Amino acid sequence: MTTEKEQLARFCVFIMHEYGMDKFTPENSLDYFLKFPISGIRQAARDMVEASQDVQGEELNRIDNKLNELNLPSLTNMRQKDLSKFLQILSRNKVKNEDEWYLLRSYLESEELDENMRLNAQQLLDKFELKAAR
Repeated sequence: MTTEKEQLARFCVFIMHEYGMDKFTPENSLDYFLKFPISGIRQAARDMVEASQDVQGEELNRIDNKLNELNLPSLTNMRQKDLSKFLQILSRNKVKNEDEWYLLRSYLESEELDENMRLNAQQLLDKFELKAAR
């Protein structure tokens, strides 16, 4: 059984390869990713989800099927997990750590939020940043 770290690293390598982004990484990208702490790999996976936000329909099904064949989390699943976590942070009304800050930041920059959610997310980011600056 693979660890979360290994799964997310493999997910990142797959998405990078699939969309031609692997030309920017060392030859063995998996070994490269595995050198980072889990928090860094989570952020990289979130970046891959964000970078592929325009993938929809048949292309999304194709990617999800390939990921499932490799026993990796699907892009759809990763999107759902991020959205669920985002909504959890908003309902809690507090950003606990830098990982959550990055997640809110990525949604704030997306077009998926209504104005009320955008304002709530921005307020939470501001509170976290103010606390971190002290």
